[in-house]
Amino acid sequence: QSPGWLPALEWFVLAALAVTFIGHSFVPAWRTLKSEFPNYYLAAELYHKGIPLDRVYEWTWFQRQNDHWGVRDGLVSFAPNPPTLIFSLMPFTRLQPLAAKRCWLVLSLISLAVALWTLRRVTVLGWRRLILIALLCVLPLSDDFLFARHYVFILFLVCAAYYAARLERHRTSGAIWSAAAALKLFPALAVILFLRERNWRAVAGFLVGASMIVTASLIVFGVEVHRVFLHEVLSQASRGDWLGPYALSQNSFTTLWSHLFLIEPELNPTPLLNSSAVYAFAMAITVTVLVIPFLVLVRHDKTPSGTALAWAAVVPLLLLLSTTAAPDYSCLLVFSAI
Repeated sequence: QSPGWLPALEWFVLAALAVTFIGHSFVPAWRTLKSEFPNYYLAAELYHKGIPLDRVYEWTWFQRQNDHWGVRDGLVSFAPNPPTLIFSLMPFTRLQPLAAKRCWLVLSLISLAVALWTLRRVTVLGWRRLILIALLCVLPLSDDFLFARHYVFILFLVCAAYYAARLERHRTSGAIWSAAAALKLFPALAVILFLRERNWRAVAGFLVGASMIVTASLIVFGVEVHRVFLHEVLSQASRGDWLGPYALSQNSFTTLWSHLFLIEPELNPTPLLNSSAVYAFAMAITVTVLVIPFLVLVRHDKTPSGTALAWAAVVPLLLLLSTTAAPDYSCLLVFSAI
């Protein structure tokens, strides 16, 4: 039995974390546009104005569009986001950029609240501890709100997918995962879990959902922007070569091994050992060490506890396999922790 003073301590820590989050993250994000939000907003705004998005991945062209329409001061870039991400910002293009960002912040708060509500329905934890666990992730949450990114919304989608799976609505669960993958591609790796469990309904739901989203994107945004994304952006992003391929701040094994084993005269002049063979071997070993134990340990267990453990394990696996992992990616670990 818990000691009588523990609830009071938990409320105190919860309140302190909430005040920190509001004062140092939400309020500053509310007051200023300086974030990554204009990158997404500008792409949606260009579509709203009838401007073809074929060159949206060209840094110079995209910057000129920003300067022309006056979205924000400073540099912008839509890469390496997929074209399907633009759908999430289209409802806000009739608003001015700062007003649109504020709406997105409110949507993120609502998404976080609904995510915790879904977990309240399928766990034994009360609201106090659910909120406390979420706010212990205050640094990733702060980054997500300061930069107005999508990871809290993806957290909501992961929680919703798990809730659907617990209700035995596996096709719906798979379709929700496809929506998460449409925002940031790495959630697509969750198919590993469905295949390991031989959950063919979830696989079918994912494939149908992904097909519908991609088809809608092709119809709405055109074929050319998707061709550029596949041939020029995805090929680089999947290798971790897009932004800071040697920068350890990207928090991925790809950038770690690149930093240690690949020479680049300007960006990485002094690696530990310049060997592409060692780099390839390190990458192969990394994927093997991460994926094989997961497949072995995640058994075909359909009990609530087995399902919970499998889903809790797949989220950190996605983050470890991703070629980039900014601090706010860790918002998804709120799901695993709960």
